[in-house]
Amino acid sequence: MTLIDDAIRAGEIPESRRAHYETLYARDPKGTAKLLASLEPVPSLGRLTTVPAPTRGPIASAAGLAVKPHPMGGYVAERS
Repeated sequence: MTLIDDAIRAGEIPESRRAHYETLYARDPKGTAKLLASLEPVPSLGRLTTVPAPTRGPIASAAGLAVKPHPMGGYVAERS
């Protein structure tokens, strides 16, 4: 089933759902082709990256708030 292989390679469906889409294709090839054509790739967790928070003081301040990096990641706004 080249159509399903192509969708898996493109990241549109996970390999773990192959049997499901093969069943759909066996029942309704045209409908399954239309469904697969409508999907967009989803990034896998392995391809996602995080940006570390800066380790120095506040990165911005406005209206009496200082935005500081949080030790666990992300940022926190505090009254300055």
